[in-house]
Amino acid sequence: MYLNDLQFRQQVRMIGALAFIPEKDVILAFNCIKEMPDLHSNLKNVLMYFEENYIGEPMRRKNARSLPRFPIKNWNQFENTVEGLARTNNHVEGWNGRFNAIVNAKKPTLSTIIGKMKAEHHNAEFVVERILANCPPIQYSNQKNIRFCKHIFKLCSEYDGKNILIYLRACTYHISS
Repeated sequence: MYLNDLQFRQQVRMIGALAFIPEKDVILAFNCIKEMPDLHSNLKNVLMYFEENYIGEPMRRKNARSLPRFPIKNWNQFENTVEGLARTNNHVEGWNGRFNAIVNAKKPTLSTIIGKMKAEHHNAEFVVERILANCPPIQYSNQKNIRFCKHIFKLCSEYDGKNILIYLRACTYHISS
């Protein structure tokens, strides 16, 4: 269904786009999705799951919700995006993968690890020297990711809280399947 139905695919991506709405507006935006007149019928179960785990279910008291399993502040990326901060820990995973490749052993000796860490320290000093000399950083990101970051940054920077559904739809064009 996801691959064959454009409307369903876009509405699923709108749920993911909630990560790029300011934390204070996430519940409002989620309710806008739930109340869309053209909401795909197969999306209702997905929305129930998302509400229970990521938004919090409405309680009997007006404007009160249960605590979700994953609070909004833990998964919302709006502020990180606007401030140009990392939204994932991919850079840490990248370093870990690179260091494992440098060590190149399943059970390295302590002296091997120390030697490789010294070499990595020299690499880090080189990077710091480039930054202090105002040299452009060496880019390892792929072009698709760079374009995504630029588009999402622009969208988040222009967010005004009006036309939330249009904003979410705009985000969906930059969220890959």
